[in-house]
Amino acid sequence: MQIGRYIRRTARAAAFVAALGQALEAQDSRPEPQIGRLAEYLKFPRPLTGPERTGIADLARQLTSTTATESDRRQAATTLAFTLVRALGRDSATHSAAVGAIAARAGRGGHRLGPDFRYPSTPTGTLPEVVEIGTGPVSLILIPEFRKNWTIFEPFMKANAGRFRSYAFSLPGYGGTRPYPLPQAADYGARAWLDGVATAVERLIRTRRLTRPILVGALSAGTYVAVTVASRHPELVGGVVSLNGALFDASIGANPTPAERAAAVAQDPDVLLSVLLTREALTGDSAAVLARRPIAARNPVRFYTRDSVGLQKVYGMHLSFRPFLERYYFEWLTADLRGAVAQVRVPVLAIPSSADDGAPQRTSRSVHTQWAHLAALHPAAPIQIAPFEEVRGLTSYDAPAELGDAIAAFAAGRPVPRRMRSAFPGRESPRASVSQSAGPGTIRVTYGRLRGVVATAIPLDSLWNPGADEATTVELSHAMRVAGSVVPAGRYSLIVVPGATRWTFRFHRNADRWGAANDVPGLDAAAVGIEPEQGPRADWLTFEFDNPRPAAVDLVLRVDQLLFRLPIEAP
Repeated sequence: MQIGRYIRRTARAAAFVAALGQALEAQDSRPEPQIGRLAEYLKFPRPLTGPERTGIADLARQLTSTTATESDRRQAATTLAFTLVRALGRDSATHSAAVGAIAARAGRGGHRLGPDFRYPSTPTGTLPEVVEIGTGPVSLILIPEFRKNWTIFEPFMKANAGRFRSYAFSLPGYGGTRPYPLPQAADYGARAWLDGVATAVERLIRTRRLTRPILVGALSAGTYVAVTVASRHPELVGGVVSLNGALFDASIGANPTPAERAAAVAQDPDVLLSVLLTREALTGDSAAVLARRPIAARNPVRFYTRDSVGLQKVYGMHLSFRPFLERYYFEWLTADLRGAVAQVRVPVLAIPSSADDGAPQRTSRSVHTQWAHLAALHPAAPIQIAPFEEVRGLTSYDAPAELGDAIAAFAAGRPVPRRMRSAFPGRESPRASVSQSAGPGTIRVTYGRLRGVVATAIPLDSLWNPGADEATTVELSHAMRVAGSVVPAGRYSLIVVPGATRWTFRFHRNADRWGAANDVPGLDAAAVGIEPEQGPRADWLTFEFDNPRPAAVDLVLRVDQLLFRLPIEAP
């Protein structure tokens, strides 16, 4: 099982090696006991042998030596990483890429930090600092993402000071604050730090005597804390706003249990192998690091904002964070908020964002799709979804005024308008729609006009969006019989599953999605099998209506040299 992209390759190895550096810098001549304690804390599957402890101690000395060459440190890091992988009983070759990343960074500087178990800390369940801006009648509590601090909300707080009284804070450990104490064991599934922040927010509401404030959570950590507080104490909260926050990490598998999710995070070697940061980054000397490492055009932090000042700030935050604070991230990986959100009794507003074409990568619409699936599964839940297009991950930087409008409408109980555009340069195709009456009802199909589709290149038994970009949608004003199956009135996304002889056309109740990915069972209103016909080659994928009758019509999809005919009639 693989959880990790590059940023996910941080956890036990970094904590392990960094703590050794602390012990050695403290002139501890016998770091082996510390190695044993860390191995137990980090839940290694077996005790380390005496030779393994000695070997790890020697390698740690090479990593932290001021006289070691870059080549020496790189070789020591490589050997140490493979030693830890073997101690886990895993195949070393499988993780050579992660080891290479560790070695490349290890050559550039000394290393210290990690769970030395003695650092100055903030009591769990409290906040080291809270910043208040604004005099408006509506109170907001702004909860940041990991690796960020409260200043990601500053543009929004200042732009909306007249209509909101905003309270913002940094997660303990970020922005120069002290982190929470490390738990007695590296049990990410217990979520001691994230739940500690949730408790701190509850205390903030009570001590400041706030009247049902709206909790605004940025990205994953902020959304987790906001939803947790609202689910535990709905009487304290007026609503929840999620800014581009995912409900769960989809890479761990198909609907794992909480125990399986926690085990996957704790046991995967990609989580074990951490990137070893340079001493400058560890000590927060971000200005010096920025001077040597300018923001490249493809730097991942460009995902967060287009604002140049904000981008420099976010870049500095990422360079100066301390590795063991990744605990917040790994705790989040063990969480699945779908059940909690479905049971929240206060209004919820999800604002997923889609980056503009200048971003290093087009934002996946997985966050939008997760929320749309949840809303479709629980139509009675008080969930609104208002996507913001051409806005990067930190909406508070790129659209502070429009975000203020959205939250103001939400606080007043009004529908929140979507910040969507019908076309922008990153779309694969223009949008098109066709409509036709059949008896008392109307049928409308909306889709992306995709050019040059090769039918034989569409994988069999896969989920396919018959169009481009957003899901192709079919809207029925009245119940209709489609290829013999009754489809209730409503708006559906059309998902096609190609087969060897028949293609399945599924009318999916979640029409608010991107493409056909992230399928959720139980949301099909109907599924019909259609045999393809041969026809003249169509350069553009096209939907059209054919053979109209007083109470019936055929919906025809043309793909390359294939033609699919779906007879529709009013029942």
